[in-house]
Amino acid sequence: MKPILAVDEKWCLYVNIKRSPPCVDQDEQHEPQSKAGLLPLEVMVSAWCDYKGIIHCEEMPRYTALTLDLYCQRLHRMAAKIARITARSDSCTALLVDSL
Repeated sequence: MKPILAVDEKWCLYVNIKRSPPCVDQDEQHEPQSKAGLLPLEVMVSAWCDYKGIIHCEEMPRYTALTLDLYCQRLHRMAAKIARITARSDSCTALLVDSL
């Protein structure tokens, strides 16, 4: 049986709502803190897995659109990494891509 390599891209919502008060002396007033932004941060995460676990995980840069060129660059980087991994074994690898 061929080893299977799975690829998946997901938008992950990053919310950090923990705010702690600053450490100041009792007789001083602290600077007011602004609340977190109204729009939470969304990050696209691309994960490459095989039967052993995650091989590679990559975040997309903020404010960057996923274009064909960027997707091809990622595929070429991973093709080189997969070639190094499969060079150690005698079997070829099947690629399973979860479409967006």
